[in-house]
Formats: sequence, structure tokens, C-alpha cells
Amino acid sequence: MAYSGRNKFEISRFTGEDENHINKKLPKELLLKILSYLDVVSLCRCAQVSKLWNILALDGSNWQRIDLFEFQRDVEGPVIENISQRCGGFLRQLSLRGCESIADGSMKTLAQSCPNIEDLNLNKCKKITDQTCQALGRRCSKLQRINLDSCPSITDISLKALSDGCPLLTHVNVSWCQSITENGVEALARGCPKLKSFICRGCKNVNDKAVSCLATYCPDLEVLNVQGCDNLTDDSISKLGGAMRRLCVSGCTRLTDASLSALAARCPDLVTLELALCSQLTDAGFQALARANGRVTVSPGDLVTLELASCSQLIDAGFQALARANGRVTVGPGDLVTLELASFSQLTDAGFQALARANGRVTVSSGGRCLDLVTLELALCSQLTDAGFQALARANGRVTVGPGDLVTLELALCSQLTNAGFQALARGKECYEAGCTRLTDASLSALAARCPDLVTLELALCSQLTDAGFQALARTNGRVTVGPGDLVTLELALCCQLTDAGFQALARANGRVAVGPGDLVTLELALCSQLTDAGFQALARTNGRVTVGPGDLVTLELALCCQLTDAGFQALARANGRVAVGPGDLVTLELALCCQLTDAGFQALARANGRVTVGPGDLVTLELALCSQLTDAGFQALARVSSVTKLSVPG
Repeated sequence: MAYSGRNKFEISRFTGEDENHINKKLPKELLLKILSYLDVVSLCRCAQVSKLWNILALDGSNWQRIDLFEFQRDVEGPVIENISQRCGGFLRQLSLRGCESIADGSMKTLAQSCPNIEDLNLNKCKKITDQTCQALGRRCSKLQRINLDSCPSITDISLKALSDGCPLLTHVNVSWCQSITENGVEALARGCPKLKSFICRGCKNVNDKAVSCLATYCPDLEVLNVQGCDNLTDDSISKLGGAMRRLCVSGCTRLTDASLSALAARCPDLVTLELALCSQLTDAGFQALARANGRVTVSPGDLVTLELASCSQLIDAGFQALARANGRVTVGPGDLVTLELASFSQLTDAGFQALARANGRVTVSSGGRCLDLVTLELALCSQLTDAGFQALARANGRVTVGPGDLVTLELALCSQLTNAGFQALARGKECYEAGCTRLTDASLSALAARCPDLVTLELALCSQLTDAGFQALARTNGRVTVGPGDLVTLELALCCQLTDAGFQALARANGRVAVGPGDLVTLELALCSQLTDAGFQALARTNGRVTVGPGDLVTLELALCCQLTDAGFQALARANGRVAVGPGDLVTLELALCCQLTDAGFQALARANGRVTVGPGDLVTLELALCSQLTDAGFQALARVSSVTKLSVPG
């Protein structure tokens, strides 16, 4: 490309002389520096330009950090051996995650050729054995991080070899290496005193002795994940030191309140605590945790996560203590607060009201504006009633954020929530109330009036909603409407009182259920059994509805819409640009139990130019279970659509 004056460019042919000119003008050192910014694929392409570029592109200094995850299926032993010999002492970081063809022979070559490697990821390299770690221990004394997650042949021998030869190790992951026992962990702890992170999820043989050794010999240990190590007791957890910041003991079912009390006393910097399935924990332990000054409190930019799923003995008293604690569950600007309380069947309004009353709890702000993400998951908390939710809503600034922010509130199967509580809450951008069977049209009206930024609305199993509520939602200007790049999801499964009138209102609404290029449109109508052809014809007529540009996903679920006949389906097929996307798109059409559809409808679908048809390599999923009137004629028409790659016709 050459400049020709007056802001115009001319395309000119690149010749060998131009290449020589570049090579002469730019010193090799500068070319080498430029190439150092390229990824693996680009370097390989540059290596094919000329002999000089081949030498520069494949220079070991450009291959200090290599991630071969994207090529995992193609990476064989010779590739690793070639890279090892070419990179030599330059290689510092190598990820072979998912490269299941790699075996010990290649890794021995790597260890011998690349003694300066510091970070090695062998996650799911299932063919490697202790021989790999023995080679690393002999040759790679600078190794600091190693990931052996899901390498089933790794045993204590590997940890012993690493402890002997790699004293600088700071991060070790041996998750799901079932042969690891306390002997290997003890050797690692004694030989690698700088260890900061040890992850051994699913290692059933790791016991109190192993964790006690880590606590004793690794004073800088910050991260410990012993998920599923169900032999652990309070004895070892109580020994963890003050450097601990992130601890996961989910599934360690023998732990009691003594562990929480010890953590409260000994771990002042703890910010992540995962306790799922620790069913012996009670209010006493959480009260001790809450009393500890400065616990579960972090500075701006940090993450606070408290996972309590299925801690079935925690009741209101413990939750109230957490809420009262000064500075607890409170973070500065830009922070994330996640509180997961799913399946807390003993939590009632008393505990929830305490959370709402607590000054500054579950609330973050900056200069009067709330910039943070608040996620509150209450699925299956079946004793919560309107009183608790109203208290939450009354709290100034609680669960409320400014323009452009996201609030996610999950209330699935909170069966005592009614319109009163829901109207008090109605403010956010995402609402998940599936299974809240007492909600009526009044809730939809409140959403329409008070939630201008609502983009996701899930109403499955809200069987009391009728056309009136949906018409109110549709009339509201700017509702259920977003710009390019946004998500629109409308789930109406089992809203069995919705009829054509409500659906036509949604279709008529200017700009509703319509988004620009790059957006996702999901419309779920399963078991909306009163919808007929009239509603679907209205949807099809609406200009720009259920229509997206190249690269988009269209999902239309019509299972058990048993009044839909060929007339409605033909209208969908005829609609210009409807249910039609460009190359590379996914189209999913679910018609299970739409038993009135016949061959005529499916033939119309097949005839429609470009409809439900995508380019080479694309996926089309068409589910026709129990469409009992479909015969060979309709099926043969569908079979001619060349892009269909998945066709489900059970029943």
C-alpha cells in the first residue's frame, strides 16, 4: 500500500525487493522486537516469509510464554520436543492444558531443554505419570507454578520429586489426583516453604495430617482448596495461619462450629469462604465469625464471596449476627457482593429484615451513585414472605443501583412472595421469579411502570398472569427494548392464561422484542396452550421482530402450543427475513407436541428461501417430538434442507 497524496492510497504489489528493502532499513534487533509481540500463529506465519524472517520468528526469545490450549487436539509429542529444543533456556511459561496426547517422553525432553521454566500447566494431560515430575525435579529448579489437575497417574512420588528439586514452588494444583495422600503433601510442605496456593479438590486421601503440615511448614499459604476431602476435621482447619485469604472446605462434612471460631480468631485477611454442604455448621459458628473485627471486610476492588448453600442448620440468629457485624458484607466502590442462600429453608423474614436494616450492608456507593453489582440468590427460601422483601426494598440505597448497572435478584420458588412484596422490589434490570405462583398482573404492571431498563424477564410457572399484565408491559414505552449488543430474554413457559390478545400486544409494541446486530433473542412459549395461529401471525407480520443480523442466535420454543396449526406456521415461514440468519448462526426451533402441525406447514418451512437455512458448518436444531401428523412428505421436504445437522423426532 502506497500513499499518493490528497489523503488517497493506492494498492501496490508487494515484491521481494520490498522485503529486502525492509530488511535492510530495519536492524535485526528491531525486527526481533516487533515479532516478540505476536502470538504463536502469527509467528509461524511470519516464519514462512523468508529465511531471515524464519530465523527471527523462531528465535527462542519470542517463545518465552506459550499457550497451546487452542491446538490441544493437534499437539503431539514431536511438537513439544521441537518447541523445547528451539526455545531452550528462554521458555518461562508453557500451558499444555487439555493436550491429552502428551506423554512422559516429550516432557522429559522439555525438562532437559528448558531448565528455566517457571510456570507449567499440565491440566488434563492424562498420559503423564510420576516420571514427568521426576524429570522436572532433576532439571527445573526454578519452577514456581505447576498445575497437575486431572492427571490421574500422579502419586506421592511426584510431590516428593518436586519438593526435592523445586524449592521455589508457590502454586500447586493436584485436584482429582486420587492417589495423593498425606505423605506426598507433607513432603511438599517441608520442601517448598514458599508455597502460597495448594489446591487438591477431590483428593479423598488428603487428611488432617496433610493440612496440618501445610499450616506448619508453609506460613505464607494464602489459598487452600480442599473441596470434597471429607476426612478433614476441625483439628487441621483450626491450625491455618494468618496469611489465609481464600479457603474452600465445601463438602468437608465433618467440620463443625469450632472451625469457624478458629478461622475468626486466626485468619484476619480471609475474603473468600466456601462452606457448601458443611451441614454441621450452626448459628454459633457464624456468630463467632461475625464478631471477629474486620472479618469478611475488604478494601475497594476486592471480592467478598460467602457461599452457604445447604448449610441447613443456619437459622435467623446466625444471619442476624452477620448483618449486625460492623463492616461485614460491605465493600468499597467497584466491588462485587455475592450472597448465596439457596435452599435455606429455615431462613425467615426476621433474618432477612436484619440484613436490610444493617447500615451499609449489601450496599456500595461512590459520590452518591451506586456502581456495583449486587447478586442475591434466594431460590427455594420458602419461608420468606412479603414482610422480608418489603424491608429489603425500604432500606435506602439497598439493592438499588444507578443507570447502566446490573441487579440480579433470583427468587425462584419463593412460594410465599405475593404482589405486595414484588411491587416493593420492582426496580432492577434482571428478574428471575420462575415458580412464584402467587404473582398476578399487578406485578407485571409494577415492572412496566418502575423498571425502564428491564431486559431479562423469566415468568415460567407464574400461572396467574393474564393478557392484561402483558398488555401493560407492552404499552410501556422503551420496555423490553435494548440497543445493539444487549440481551433480550422473555420466558413464558406454563403461563397458561396468556392468549393471543396479550401476545399480539407484545408483537405490536414498537421496537419490542427487536434488537440490533449481535443480539440474542430468546422467546420461550412452552405450554402456553391458549396461543393460536392469530398470535403467531401477528408476530410474523411485525416488521423486524424475531429477526437478527449475521452471527445471532434465534431460539423459538413452541413445545405443547397445541393450538398452533399450519396457518400460523406458514405465516412464520413466509415472513421475509424471519427465523433466518446468516452464515455461522444457530437456529433452534422446538415444536414438541404441537400435534396439529401437518406436512403443509413443514413443506412451507422447507420451501422458504433461506429460512431455517444457514451456511456450511452451521448447526440447525429442529425438535419435532410427538408432532403426530407429520408424515413422510413433510419429513422428506425437511430432509432436503442441507444445513440441518440435528433432527429430533422421538415419539
